[in-house]
Amino acid sequence: MKRVCLGLPTPSLEKQQCRIELLKINADLGRLGGLFKLCLSEKETPLQTLHPQVRRVLREIEARQLEMKTLISKI
Repeated sequence: MKRVCLGLPTPSLEKQQCRIELLKINADLGRLGGLFKLCLSEKETPLQTLHPQVRRVLREIEARQLEMKTLISKI
């Protein structure tokens, strides 16, 4: 009420909820990327033949994280 009376912008609860959800998704993507990096760092992993595919997925995760950060900053 004080903000409205003073003519100050009021924070939108909907935007805050969206921002929180985007931050959670970004954190999940970060954890997923960490797991992929751990998989790539294992020397004795049988995924040696899948490394190019895993690296491609990792790059896609990083690209989505960048998009998420851009969206979060716009909100």
